[in-house]
Amino acid sequence: MATSRTLTREVKGVNRADVVLPFRTAACRNPLPPATTSSTAATAHRRPIRVVHVSDTHDKHYVNVPPGDILIHSGDFTNHGHDHELRRFRHWLDQQPHTYRVIVCGNHETGLDRLSLEDLNRCIIGDETDAAAVAPDASGRVAPARRATTRANTFILADAHVTLHGITIYGSSWNNIPGMAWGMKTPQDRAVQWSRIPEHTDILVTHQPAFNVFDRAFVRQPNPSEAMCSVCGVSHPGYDHWGCPSLMDRIQQLGIPLHMCGHVHDETGVRVVGCTTFSNAAMDWKQEASVIDVHVPHPEAASSLPPAPWV
Repeated sequence: MATSRTLTREVKGVNRADVVLPFRTAACRNPLPPATTSSTAATAHRRPIRVVHVSDTHDKHYVNVPPGDILIHSGDFTNHGHDHELRRFRHWLDQQPHTYRVIVCGNHETGLDRLSLEDLNRCIIGDETDAAAVAPDASGRVAPARRATTRANTFILADAHVTLHGITIYGSSWNNIPGMAWGMKTPQDRAVQWSRIPEHTDILVTHQPAFNVFDRAFVRQPNPSEAMCSVCGVSHPGYDHWGCPSLMDRIQQLGIPLHMCGHVHDETGVRVVGCTTFSNAAMDWKQEASVIDVHVPHPEAASSLPPAPWV
């Protein structure tokens, strides 16, 4: 049953990190062929690009998301993919101050995986006929001009990339929950999809975690005989690894600097493993966002960004 009630929450904490991207020439910073979703901005900056990461908000609206240049949501922004949930998510997006918004769907966006990219964008971002979004500011909604700006600066990534402020971001929704949106049963099946992740990806956004990093999920029927996990060497009865081995293989193969995910609510935060910084920003339990300052190497000293208001 559809409901007009909007549940709001506050961000209770922030996990911070700095990521320095490998040096590439201006030509090599955008080496990918044109994607269905693509936008390229200047590559030279004096200050880092602040990327704010949230995930698994599940139809709850967080009122104090940290400001930044790019807001990334790595899926499960609804519970069932219903129209009224999508309308509320659009309204929440309109209220965010970030210059760009990058969205990857999760397994709870039920039915959206059967849509074309055009229809997927319309369902999530909306259009100028979205009555809930074009109401006047006095009503507490967002005026038409800002609605148009939100549409233009929001990117839905479904096995596609976008380049913003010289940072190439690739997004993919595949996960380990068969029968739900973008679900695939085995790591071998998902490996076919991960093979599409291109070289020179700076930020990889997936809904599912990589194997053995922020991937321990609560299970209803734990095996009491497993006193010590054979994977990580830690005793965690009642929790299983939901991370994808073939995803971790691809991340390590490409040396991706930053991986952002959600899906697992029980284990969140920011951690460096090898040459990759990992972020799980599932908000449902701890309500902790990730704030990552991404340093983009540049051959020139020019700056294309205004001073950051949060510095």
